[in-house]
Amino acid sequence: MATVKFNKVYKDKKLKKVVKSNEPVEMSIERADEIVKKVKSQKVKGYEDFGYEVIKEEEKKSPKKEKGD
Repeated sequence: MATVKFNKVYKDKKLKKVVKSNEPVEMSIERADEIVKKVKSQKVKGYEDFGYEVIKEEEKKSPKKEKGD
């Protein structure tokens, strides 16, 4: 998961709310990419440059190796 900010307002059906521009939202990078692709495919005037910025990306924790194995 990551925290991202979109550069335009859009309605998120999964979150069931309107996401404002520059509002931090927690979601996977893959989902953010899907949202951008979907919005751009609709060819809405003014949304040609719709995109997002990653604010914080959580690091994936690697499994711990036990000593003595």
